[in-house]
Amino acid sequence: MGTSLFEFVGRVGNMVYYKLDNKPVKRRIGKVDLEKMRTAPQYAETRKNQCELGVASSGGKLFREGLLQFTKGFTIHSYASDVVSILLNTLRNDTTQPKGQKQITNGLKNVASQLAFNKLDIFSKRETAFYKNTLLRKTNDGKSWRLNRNILFGKGVKGDQMSVKIGYYHVDFEGSIANYEEVLSMACHRNEKIEFSDFKLPNSNKNNTTPWTFVIVQVWREGSFQDITGMTYMSIVDVVDNDALNDALYKNNEPLLHKCGREMKEGHGLHELQTRASRGIEVANFDNRNLIHGHSRYRKDIVKFGGQNDWGEVVDKVAKVK
Repeated sequence: MGTSLFEFVGRVGNMVYYKLDNKPVKRRIGKVDLEKMRTAPQYAETRKNQCELGVASSGGKLFREGLLQFTKGFTIHSYASDVVSILLNTLRNDTTQPKGQKQITNGLKNVASQLAFNKLDIFSKRETAFYKNTLLRKTNDGKSWRLNRNILFGKGVKGDQMSVKIGYYHVDFEGSIANYEEVLSMACHRNEKIEFSDFKLPNSNKNNTTPWTFVIVQVWREGSFQDITGMTYMSIVDVVDNDALNDALYKNNEPLLHKCGREMKEGHGLHELQTRASRGIEVANFDNRNLIHGHSRYRKDIVKFGGQNDWGEVVDKVAKVK
C-alpha cells in the first residue's frame, strides 16, 4: 500500500481527517441519541444549557422585532448576536431560580445586566459615535434629564436640523410583549446657541402592562428634499424597573417641565421658563415648508409630551397650579 505525498485535512462522508500533535488522525462521526439527550441523567446539564440558550434567543427575537420599524437596514451584523449574548448573561444573573428555570425579568434586576443594555450598540453613524454616554444624561437629582445640544451639533456632525426623539420600549420577556411608545420629541437647529435642555419624562408604565421599560433615544437628521436625511443614532439610555418605581411615581406626581439651558455665548444659567424669542436669540431664516421626517417649525423649541402641543403649554399649566 502506497503513501500519499499530500496530507488531507477535512471531511469525507462520515470520516473526519485532522492533525493531533502533528500526527494525522481520522475519526468517524458518531450519532447523537436524541432520546438519551432528552432523558438520560448524564445530559441533565446539557438540557439546562439548551433551555437557557432557547430562552435568550426567544427574548432576543422579541426585543429586536419590536424595534424593527427603526432598526431595519441600519444595524450592524453583530447586533442580533449581541442582544442574545446580553440576555443570556441576564438570565444567568437570576439568583432566585435554579438553572434551567431562570427568568430574564429577574435577571434584569441585576445592575450589571442593565449596564450591558446601556452599552449595547444599536445604531450610530461614524460621525455620531461620540454621542454615547454624553448626549443625554440624568441630572444630579435623578428626576430629570439633560440633552447636551452643544454635542448634538459637534465636530463632524452633518446637517443643521436635528430631531431628538425619546421613547419608552415596554417589554415583558416572559409574556412575549414588546411595545414602543414615543413620549418626547425636540426639534433643534444648529443656529440656536443653546448649550443644553432639561426635561422630565412622564411615568414610564401608567397601565402596569410590562415589568420593564427601556428608555431609548434617537437622533434624526432633518432637512429639505435636497438634503441627506434619516436616523443617525439610536441607543438605550436607561432601564426602568416599573414594579419598583410605580409606587414612588404615583406618590410624587410632579408636573412635566422643560427648560432651555444657557446660551453658549452669554454663559448664563438656566432661563427661568422663558422662550428663546423673548431673549432675542437669532434663528436662521430658511424655508421650512419642505422639511421631512420631523417637525417643520424651528423658531420655538417644540417639545411634545404624549400628545401635548409644545412646552409653553406645560409651563402655563404649571404657573396656574402655583
